Formats: sequence, structure tokens, C-alpha cells
Amino acid sequence: MGTSDENAESRSVMYSSLAPGHRQIIRAAPVWQLPEVATCPHTAREQVSRTLRYWGLPGLVDDATLIVSELVTNAAKHGRGPVWHTLRQVTLHDTVFVVHLAVGDAGEGWVGGRVHPAGWEETSGRGLEIMDALASAWGHRRLATGHMVWADLLISS
Repeated sequence: MGTSDENAESRSVMYSSLAPGHRQIIRAAPVWQLPEVATCPHTAREQVSRTLRYWGLPGLVDDATLIVSELVTNAAKHGRGPVWHTLRQVTLHDTVFVVHLAVGDAGEGWVGGRVHPAGWEETSGRGLEIMDALASAWGHRRLATGHMVWADLLISS
């Protein structure tokens, strides 16, 4: 998988506009539609935390809940409702397993792929930087019904 921007060498993960080729879905959570209220990031964190603990993956809870919270916040703030999210445990290769998080909305998305660092004095604007630091891969894509941002978290063996 290649990177899509000139600054890729300064980043540790790969960005792609297309979701990675998942070979097999091991487990899948439902697609949750979130309420259009300020508590929707909290609701998403709870759903992801509960699901990962049920799947026996408590070591991913902190990173996954932070990522989903940032993505849901971005969708609620910049997108158009309804906001939804889901996660799956999938295989990328025979021995590589990831949790694939996806957050979407009915908006048009952003023309992006680049992580624009927020200045030290800014109180927001770090969501994609956080995801870039935590995810093994991430990206976004347009859907027939809106826009989706996805992130993969590597499952340690």
C-alpha cells in the first residue's frame, strides 16, 4: 500500500484512500447510528470499549476509544448526520490481525489525506494526528451515502 502525500516519510503509518484488503472477517459489531447530540462521542467510546472487552481485546480499548472519539467528533462537527460507526476484527494476511474501525456521516467529507499539525496554542485540530500516531493504517473514502474515515489497529499476538 502506498502513501498519498509528500510528507509520508515523516510519518510512521501509511495513509490510503481505500480500505485495506481484508481477507477474512473474524468478528463484526453492528453499525451503530449515533444520536445527534453532544454525547455521541461518549456513546461511541462505550460501544467500542464494551465490544473490544467482549472480544477479549482489552489492550486495544484505550487506543480504539480515543480514535473513535476523535473521528465521531469530527463527523459530528464537520459532517452531516446521521453519524454512524462500526468495528470488525479482520485478517490482513494469514498471521496479521487488526481491528478495523470505521466512522461515517452523510456529508461530503474533506479533501484530505494530509495531517495538518495544530499549533501549540490551539485547543482542537489534533484528531487526525492522534489517529496517525495510533493506527497501523488509516484512510477515508466517499460513499454513495456520504463519507467514511477508517483506521486499523494491529492486534498484538
